[in-house]
Amino acid sequence: GQKDRPIRMRVSGDYRFQASGSGTADGVTGDDPQSGIVSQIPFGAVMGVIIPANQPADAKPPRPFLVGSTFNRNAERDGVLHLRTNIPTGPTATGRPALLGRGPMQ
Repeated sequence: GQKDRPIRMRVSGDYRFQASGSGTADGVTGDDPQSGIVSQIPFGAVMGVIIPANQPADAKPPRPFLVGSTFNRNAERDGVLHLRTNIPTGPTATGRPALLGRGPMQ
């Protein structure tokens, strides 16, 4: 992404996954780098993050944002856009989500 340039995406399709873990009656809460879950993004939703190309490996990554099925807003920073689903790391996911994107790409 390039700062202040529009990013437009549409995601369609579905996927399945199986995972084991623990939760409470309040659900899975809190950001947990070990599990890969981001509490501010709905569980299972497509999320994105723009990571600056020159960001040091030991730096804290920027906060992910919800992409969902449609996304249309300006990039908050220059960098590389990374997408993934908000599911635990480790389980095998199957399916064929499709991404249609517009905006400056490298």
